[in-house]
Amino acid sequence: MILIGHYHVQLFALVSLIVVWLVTFQLLALLFSQLARGALAAWNVGFLGVTAIYLRKPSAFVRFLQFVFPLVGAGSAVYWLSRLQPMFVSSMPNVKDLHLAVAAVMTVILGAPRILGALYELRYPLWGEARFIDRVARAQSPIAFTAVGRAYIRERFDATPEEFVRIVRRRQVPQIFGTHS
Repeated sequence: MILIGHYHVQLFALVSLIVVWLVTFQLLALLFSQLARGALAAWNVGFLGVTAIYLRKPSAFVRFLQFVFPLVGAGSAVYWLSRLQPMFVSSMPNVKDLHLAVAAVMTVILGAPRILGALYELRYPLWGEARFIDRVARAQSPIAFTAVGRAYIRERFDATPEEFVRIVRRRQVPQIFGTHS
């Protein structure tokens, strides 16, 4: 518990709301990424969760669902959890509107990277092969290619996924010294 003025902030309740938001958001993002299964080429497994990498631009409706439903679902999970447990700040009324405001603020704050990324993609749209190569090159974490992605790399670049990742990330293969005759 942290004391801020005459308010007591319950850390366990606050952290539990954040964890529930993040877990729910990631699970729903994974679930809704399957809507464009034919275009799903790889999964980027990073520190902040799993990101889908597509070969083709999904339809506008699918992209809308993939953007909105994880945010709304995570906000709803926080809302219902906050209704079940006491408010994380003491002397705050336990009313429905306050729980709704907490869920909305958490969704805006924790969903900010997703929201800003969507706005950036609207300004600089990049799809197709260029986007696929860009996403693989930028990813610093492991990438798991789907069967569609492996077949595309084999067909288009005549390489294995490991070779493709090494090439687009510009990693040099260590040279063996002492091979001169």
